[in-house]
Amino acid sequence: MIRWIRDLRASGEPIDDQEFRPVCLSLSVTNAHAYEILEPLSAEYLRWSSGGYGQRGSVSATAQALADKGQPPENQWAFLPSTDEAAGTYIAPSTVTGPFRRAQMSDLISFDEVEAAIEAGHRVILALHTSPDWYLRDTTVITRGAPVRRNHAVVAVAAGVMESGVGGLLRRGDRVLVIRNSWGSNWGQNGHAIMTEHAFVTSVHRSLLVAPF
Repeated sequence: MIRWIRDLRASGEPIDDQEFRPVCLSLSVTNAHAYEILEPLSAEYLRWSSGGYGQRGSVSATAQALADKGQPPENQWAFLPSTDEAAGTYIAPSTVTGPFRRAQMSDLISFDEVEAAIEAGHRVILALHTSPDWYLRDTTVITRGAPVRRNHAVVAVAAGVMESGVGGLLRRGDRVLVIRNSWGSNWGQNGHAIMTEHAFVTSVHRSLLVAPF
């Protein structure tokens, strides 16, 4: 059992599926931003516009694009897993007219700060590296940060403390987060999994808060 500090999951919220596109950060930032303003936003536009600020999809380029360009409503340029970014046609369509919602991204430096942000009602983006735990057929709990597999980004949507142990994975008193992935609803439990504090410390290299302005 988990004693929730705050649970920001929303019933019926669809889970993103990036498939083979390297768009996890754009999807995660969009989810956190949209949650703040209660308005669906275009992850595709953020991904495209970040290409004007250096390496497309990097944290720095995404942060600059979010602050300078912002994001239009989702229905003006919907995300499609099949989109070919290498094609000469990868450009914002004429349907993108705004309004453009801008925001700043800032770093949180510890598990305590992430927990406090969630308690205050904010979803937090986690830029991390995956470990073998992420690829198990029945993944529901992430306990390890090693060995390293690849870079990834997810959204922390809940924080809590274990009131009882679960097998050999979780112990009473362990602090945990619930993360929202972008690998479809068949991953984890409807696209979500528990991340232990140990996994956070050993795998997360940036924790990012989105503040609309």
